[in-house]
This record gives sequence, structure tokens and C-alpha cells, in this order.
Amino acid sequence: MVRLPAATDTQDRGRLEDLLLHNRLWLAAPSTFNDPFDGRSAYDLTLRGTELRKELERLLRRQGMKSEEARRQVRSDVVANPEWFRQQREQHLNLIRNHLGVCALSANPRSPLLWAHYAQDHKGLCVQLRPWADPEALVAHQVEYRNDYPVMQDFDRAATGRDAMLPFLRKSTDWAYEEEWRLVEPERPNTPQPFNAGAMTGVIFGMRMTKADKAYVCELMEERQRRYGVKPKLYQAVAAARAYRVVIRKASG
Repeated sequence: MVRLPAATDTQDRGRLEDLLLHNRLWLAAPSTFNDPFDGRSAYDLTLRGTELRKELERLLRRQGMKSEEARRQVRSDVVANPEWFRQQREQHLNLIRNHLGVCALSANPRSPLLWAHYAQDHKGLCVQLRPWADPEALVAHQVEYRNDYPVMQDFDRAATGRDAMLPFLRKSTDWAYEEEWRLVEPERPNTPQPFNAGAMTGVIFGMRMTKADKAYVCELMEERQRRYGVKPKLYQAVAAARAYRVVIRKASG
């Protein structure tokens, strides 16, 4: 879902044109998300003695501490304090939040809540993407919904691939209506993600989208066709006749 910025909002209009004309999705840092639980995890510490100290030193160095200072910190009595462990885990989590780039997508364009929350109260639009048209740029991971945090082992020491991303691929069941999929890119926070022009297959106008905004988007679609030789199909979201749900119909333009 995409909100439609005001005509005077040049920065947000540029972001919209970045998507519709330049084929770039925005990878946001998780620290900017509206859910403070996003990316949280629990830890099971199985290491002991020397191995635990080495692991803690590595963690502190990743947080920017010099090696000598990290060794001194770990060798002090403070490591026996549970509150110290909790603080280190939180700092580690914040470090990851600030170094990941995440783009949130949904499999459900018919959800009234999604339109209300992410498309400016149904005034915005929804862009349809076909991930298999660009399997390198659009590697989407399905979010799972549970009421407990994922459990990471020893400060994610052995986690690789999807396991390392698990805290950012699980959310509370309260969010299950979103049917979310995510692009997750390490070391790319707040950056654009280019994708193949043919991967955008449709644009859905919101129920409350103004005629002026529709005309603006249609102009962008015409320009898109001139540039790339492809034009996504246009659809209109309308209210169902007998139920609280969104119906998607073909639109002119």
C-alpha cells in the first residue's frame, strides 16, 4: 500500500515517482517502524567460561568498543549481573535494527485495515508486484505470526540465512491480518532497492482516491510505458455490496 503525497510535498512525490517510474522500492531501517516489538527476540545462553567471554567480547566489538576495553569489561564482575546481559542484548538488537533494510509487502490487497493504515485512509494506491519476474531483487520472506519471541542461541552466534533474520520475520498474531512478506537486506538501511520493470503488474486505486490523484498516477503510467514498453494494469478498489470487504475491479485509463 502507498499513500498519495500532497502535490506540494516534493520529497514524498519523489518517493512515489521513484517507485512508479524508476522501479525502486524503499528499504527502511526497522528502527523506523511503527511497531516497537518488531525484531525482538529472546536468547538462550548455552556458552560458559572462556567461550562465553569470547562471545561477549565479540559482541562488544561489534557495538564499536575497542578490543582492550571489551576484554576489561567482560573480565569485570559486571558480567555476572543479569541486568548487564539484558542491556547488551538490547544494544545488540538496536545495532541490527539500524543496519538492516526492510521492505514490507502484503499478499492481501483486499484488506480494509491495510488500506486504512497504509494507504492514507483509502486515498492512496496499492502496487502489485510479481516477485518471480525478478528473483534476485525481489526475494520475499513470509512473516510468521506467533505470540512469543523467536529464541536465538548465544547472541545469534551460529545463525545464518533465514535463522539470522528470524526476529524480523516474526510478529505478534495481532498483525496476522497483514499477511506480510518482507525483503530483508543486510547493511542497506534507508536505501532504494531497484527491480525489473516487468515485475510491476498492476496499480489499484483506493476507494477515496481523488480524480486529480488518479490523473497524476495515470500520467506516470503513460510515462512508464514510454520508458520501458510496459504498463501495469489499472484497477479500482470498491466496497462490496453485502460485506465489509474490498472488491478489486478493472479501471479505465
